[in-house]
Amino acid sequence: MPIAATPTQIHWQPPPMDRVKINFDGAVFKDEDIAGIDVVVRDSQGMVMASLSQNIPLPHSVVNLETLVACRALEFSLELGFDKAILEGDSMIVMAALRDPSPSLASYGLLVRDAQLMAHLFTCISFQHVGRVGNNVAHNLANHWFFSLDGGCSYLNFCSLSGGFAYY
Repeated sequence: MPIAATPTQIHWQPPPMDRVKINFDGAVFKDEDIAGIDVVVRDSQGMVMASLSQNIPLPHSVVNLETLVACRALEFSLELGFDKAILEGDSMIVMAALRDPSPSLASYGLLVRDAQLMAHLFTCISFQHVGRVGNNVAHNLANHWFFSLDGGCSYLNFCSLSGGFAYY
């Protein structure tokens, strides 16, 4: 299972035909003592295949939050059967940590290790940093999730059916 490093992008670009792109982001709602997480899975034409939004207890730091969301994004993709992917996030620290095979003593080190172990379940995975502009779909969903629902977890799945879409 190759783990490839890719250069930072500013704008979102679709993945190759045989892969999906998994964008993720987290948002902090300090006054409410919670965080919002969001994952968006898109195909090579930029169509949303699935998304996940969830409120979680507020982690100790933003880096811990972003690493936790990266883990959840990988898990979500595997649950859906996507095993050839590009994981893309806007935290340069997290994306660099995911590519680094050496153990980390940082507070988020065990989360990084969990994500790296999960990455080995993919046929092909690469980790890519993208600027906030390129991650705006996941970023906006994570920031607005708290205001749209009061907790829980929401999945939105799309599948093409004879030119139309089925939502379930």
